[in-house]
Amino acid sequence: MKIFRVTGREGRVTIPCDLRTAAGMTSGTIVSFEMVSEDAILVRREQLKDQPEARSEMPSLKELLESLTDSQRGAAQYYLSILCSSQGAHGGRDCV
Repeated sequence: MKIFRVTGREGRVTIPCDLRTAAGMTSGTIVSFEMVSEDAILVRREQLKDQPEARSEMPSLKELLESLTDSQRGAAQYYLSILCSSQGAHGGRDCV
């Protein structure tokens, strides 16, 4: 199967959903890139030896905040408050 994509301004490209699904890639999957020839790059799903199997679900915001240090949590809360205040049209209700 050959699928074409155009790289964005920052050189990014999205791996199409059909290919991600076929390769077993989910959120948090580790991928490696290897230059195999002048015009071919191999993208491979990886599992690091010391890393547990990736979760199939993203952690909740609460779980994420609880995993942070106090200073990281403070910075995250500050960022979220700025993000919410910029969503004034919704009164901050649906900002996250």
